Amino acid sequence: VALRSRAILELSGLGGGMASVAEPEDRVQERVAAYDGRISVAAVNSPGQTVVSGPSDDLAALVAEVTDEGGRARLIPVDYASHSAQVDRIRERITTDLSGIEPSSGRVPFWSTVTGERLETASLDAAYWATNLRETVRFAETTRGLAVSGHNVFLEISPHPVLTAAIEETLDDTEGAPDHRVVVGTLRRDQGNLRRLTASLAEAWVRGVEVDWAAAFAEYRPIPVELPTYAFQRRRYWLEPSATAGQPSTAVAVDTAFWELVEGGDASGLSEVLGADRDLTRSLGDVLPALSSWWDRRRTGAAVDAWRHRVVWRPVSAPDAPVRLTGTWLLVVPEDTGSADADRWYDYFTRELTSAGARVVPVRVGRDSADRSRLRGLIAGARAEAPVTGVLSFLALGAGQADGHDAVPWGAAATLALTQVLDDIGSTARLWLATDGAVTAAPGDAVRAPEQSQVWGFGGVVPAEFPDTWGGLIDLPATGPDALRRGSGGSAPDRLLAVLSGASGEFEVALRPDGPRARRLVRAPLTAAAPAETYKPSGTVLITGGTGALGGHVARWLASRGAEHLLLVSRSGAEAPGAAELAAEVRALGTEVSYAACDVGDREALVSVLAAVPAEYPLTAVFHAAAILDDAVIGDLTVAQMQHALRVKVGGAEHLHELTRDLDLSAFVLFSSVAGICAAAGQGNYAPGNAYLDALASRRRAAGLAATSISWGHWAGGGIASPEIEERLGRQGLTMLDPARAVEALGHILDHGESHLAVCDIDWDVLFRDRPKALVSEILRGDPGADGPAEGGHGDRAAGRPDTEEPGVRLAAALGGLDEQGRVRHLVRLVRGLAAVVQGHESADAVDVAKPFRDQGFDSLTAVELRNRLIAETGQRLPATLIFDHPTPNALARHLSGRLVPEADPGGAATATAVDAELDRLETLFAGLSEHADGYARTAARLADLAARWNERAAAAGASAPDSEPGGADPAPGDASFADEISAAGDDELIALIGKQFGIS
Repeated sequence: VALRSRAILELSGLGGGMASVAEPEDRVQERVAAYDGRISVAAVNSPGQTVVSGPSDDLAALVAEVTDEGGRARLIPVDYASHSAQVDRIRERITTDLSGIEPSSGRVPFWSTVTGERLETASLDAAYWATNLRETVRFAETTRGLAVSGHNVFLEISPHPVLTAAIEETLDDTEGAPDHRVVVGTLRRDQGNLRRLTASLAEAWVRGVEVDWAAAFAEYRPIPVELPTYAFQRRRYWLEPSATAGQPSTAVAVDTAFWELVEGGDASGLSEVLGADRDLTRSLGDVLPALSSWWDRRRTGAAVDAWRHRVVWRPVSAPDAPVRLTGTWLLVVPEDTGSADADRWYDYFTRELTSAGARVVPVRVGRDSADRSRLRGLIAGARAEAPVTGVLSFLALGAGQADGHDAVPWGAAATLALTQVLDDIGSTARLWLATDGAVTAAPGDAVRAPEQSQVWGFGGVVPAEFPDTWGGLIDLPATGPDALRRGSGGSAPDRLLAVLSGASGEFEVALRPDGPRARRLVRAPLTAAAPAETYKPSGTVLITGGTGALGGHVARWLASRGAEHLLLVSRSGAEAPGAAELAAEVRALGTEVSYAACDVGDREALVSVLAAVPAEYPLTAVFHAAAILDDAVIGDLTVAQMQHALRVKVGGAEHLHELTRDLDLSAFVLFSSVAGICAAAGQGNYAPGNAYLDALASRRRAAGLAATSISWGHWAGGGIASPEIEERLGRQGLTMLDPARAVEALGHILDHGESHLAVCDIDWDVLFRDRPKALVSEILRGDPGADGPAEGGHGDRAAGRPDTEEPGVRLAAALGGLDEQGRVRHLVRLVRGLAAVVQGHESADAVDVAKPFRDQGFDSLTAVELRNRLIAETGQRLPATLIFDHPTPNALARHLSGRLVPEADPGGAATATAVDAELDRLETLFAGLSEHADGYARTAARLADLAARWNERAAAAGASAPDSEPGGADPAPGDASFADEISAAGDDELIALIGKQFGIS
């Protein structure tokens, strides 16, 4: 090898070179034919990778020819032409230098890349090695010959594997090659030790290659150990490759090998691949760091580009025909609002809904009526008059804060209560939530009520938990209703009615004078344009949540960008775990660091922190990353929990905004979450605050102040979410973001002066599996410019079914021909299968049919997930407490059988039993209710009204009413005299009367 390398030096400087062409040999032969023998095919490494050699000028022309046609080709940085006519110059020297070689026959079969077949080693004389350097390297042909002859294990013995990709590609292209084959390396760059060699042996062994482990570990004298006495479960958790997945292209395989060498800074390995001489190897070592850095930036940029998303608004198409509505619509309005146009809006919607055929019933909610129990009475009373098909809530417009909870807008608390009540009473009506100035959807728009944006965040959670009763969100314009004029079929009112009816397939709409606009999330890759200027922090940069996982990453990144002083604010300050280590890292980067122990929800405490900012480092930027997680499913969420979460994220942001608005800040960065745009089930207390941050940034920008809101996905490396929550988010389609790349994305956003971006890695099909998909329809279609109605209207919101097949049709057909026992067995399989999916089990066998769901690991959130999947399968309205009311798979299957096939419950016995159980539960509740409690008389009146209607139904069916007390002295519930007595009674008399009739004391 050394003697031949010395001979090659004679060719250096003769104007020769080599080039790599990502094309098959026959195509390359056609190209080089035009060069009259000046260019030779030097090597064929694989079916799609060919190396040529010859004069440098001719090679440059060939490379240009290939690349101009869209192909891949590049010059190899060498100044000689191996395997070409140039080698004839040194043939005599090579044969002379190697004349002393006396080859002999070997015990190991030898396959030659000169002949492409097995060769007797006794023929490897000087003439052979001269031919080896002159003729084409038939590596692919040799690999193919080995495979066809039955060889299926290919071991590359080298400092780093550079030919494994070429071998894999050749084997894939070889007819008759063994189906099972193993291609492995030995050592790797920077891993030239025994540990790496042993790992390579293990890789070969687990793929079926016999390894003499006793010999491999002889010096360690290993002692065999007994296997466990229990049987292996034989469950495989590795992802299996798709049967239709294509193999990597030749270009990809070659690129991968090349860039692995570059990334590892392996100048020697790269030189060997390129066929470079010693001088060029030294030159490669000089340029490799810069090349590796460029490659790393390019890969990071590509990954970050895939994470970038932006909110846009698309016009809602006009309906093809006038829209008609049916049934009763409840218009739920607050008595006290901060909007001068509120009453005019109520009148406008009443008029439009009525004109379309709906019956409108107003429900006015006072400040003292917005809690769950009182609101239940108001809604139940309003819906008693007729079946309700729609509910349009204006509660978000309510003024002020919730009583006793200064961080919670009254409108947000009331909206939560309304959503809970509709589920409590089993309403099937679709719920629409209206806001006034919560979003910006058109040029010139401004966020007028950022506190109402919390309802948009909450509205992103409702469809995840109640997909069958979700209507959507509507934001009202600043112009008031007078600007919305009725005209042709394409007028704004017509399109609004198309939205409310579900005909448009839109669920998040901003009503504007020129018509409704629908919200979309679209991909937003960074353009190739360079930023106007690179963001460079100066002075003091304040980071809230500064000692948390996110705050630490941001602190290090700011220090790497040259920040002078970081002020890290958190509840524990310098006493927080890891604070000392973080400070040392930051200072090592040349940045001063200070800590402040402060609750950012406390305005006065924050004033003190800002007052202590050193004069030599004035405050120039704010990064608000503080947050508290206190989540629950909507049915369990309380206003106290809302207060706990919002006072930090929302209160802290509002305080920082107010206290710094007069400063000339270079950055005001709000760490929001993609949950504020489209949350997962169980994030009803997390999403609203993040939506507020997005709105606050928009409002600051409109006022000429610095502001950037980033709706992050979930960062890896710890944070406010527990491991259980992280695992659950993974099942819901969220992939954790690498913090190093996340801060790169942060830098790009600030460098380009962007105001709001969502940075997340989400499987949108999974996240939106059980809900309307309009928001992400353009991402799912891969068509960022598509307009028109979105996929996923009301008819297919649950599981993406076409409107021609309603949920439950296939299930009903499957159950129709079965007897009761067969139906239950079928439904048990369904329940177990869905439960296994929700919990991530390998199969339904892991779900015990007789064990309570709660004892099998279900909680309120997974209960909602299972309920939603059952809704999609059955088409039934099912409560969020379903698996707790019917606690085992067997019990739940029997319950579903009775609902899906009523004749399976002859005489309604199961239903009657369920009603009796509910009455028993209510009686227990009433026993603990004081007659002096608020609403006692109202509850009693509702019970009396219910009893009267029940008796009317029984009388119409020919059944006898309940007997009165002996002697018939007292009127029975349902009698006209009883109703008259209720109407005439005062509160005290009513309490006494109901107590006597129903035994409530």
